[in-house]
Amino acid sequence: TAQDAMGPVMRVEYQVAGAGWTVYGGPLFLGVGFHRVEYRSTDAAGNVENTRLLEVTVDGLAPVVQLDVGNPRQELSGRVWVGPATPVTLSASDAESGLSLIRYQLNPVVADDPWVEGQGGPVVLTRPGSNLIVFFAVDAVSNASPAQTTVLYLEAAPPELSLAPDEATGRFRSASNQ
Repeated sequence: TAQDAMGPVMRVEYQVAGAGWTVYGGPLFLGVGFHRVEYRSTDAAGNVENTRLLEVTVDGLAPVVQLDVGNPRQELSGRVWVGPATPVTLSASDAESGLSLIRYQLNPVVADDPWVEGQGGPVVLTRPGSNLIVFFAVDAVSNASPAQTTVLYLEAAPPELSLAPDEATGRFRSASNQ
């Protein structure tokens, strides 16, 4: 909006990237990327205010989010097995407006289970066996990444080894419970 202490403002004009002056008539929609918007107003006496400059970056990209699984870990038959001490963390980046938050659900039962904010902190697995992790990130202008899912398998119990002599030979053989 424009104001003039002595009389009415007759018009407001703008131009984007020097493409020529246009009379302002409503909201201005800019595409994704960096824009130089110049604007000015003219009063009833023909006085034109000094041109003003607004530099705007329109962010149309969602942040990139990832789940990082440290060691120890083992990949067997398409499954990732981890131990209780294996670090599991979420990280994200946003090159345009900056990162606002990362959220995740651990073993959700229904879609509206509570989300945990987990920016850089550990995701702690406590349930032996299959653990479903659902996660996404949001940037400073509310662009959200698509939700991603990962299943990790927690092996919390150490293996047990027992030695027993073979009844026929008297030699020892090993057996393990897995």
